[in-house]
Amino acid sequence: MMIDSHIPPPRDATAPRYPFRKMKPGDSVFYPGTNTRERQHPAYSYAKTLQKRHGLRFTLRSVVEDGVKGIRIWRIE
Repeated sequence: MMIDSHIPPPRDATAPRYPFRKMKPGDSVFYPGTNTRERQHPAYSYAKTLQKRHGLRFTLRSVVEDGVKGIRIWRIE
């Protein structure tokens, strides 16, 4: 077996992927991809989880920005 040195460890698994907790009411963020009833966008799913657990409120709209279909999520409260 070969031992490797100076290889950085993977990023912290508990580090947030989405900035929703840092957002203030009126802030929004765009994510490419779609959100449907059959397959929710992972960012939307996470925002809904924060809404249930911490009382943060979000709204989502499907948008096209610079020719890219995606979703925009706003913090509303």
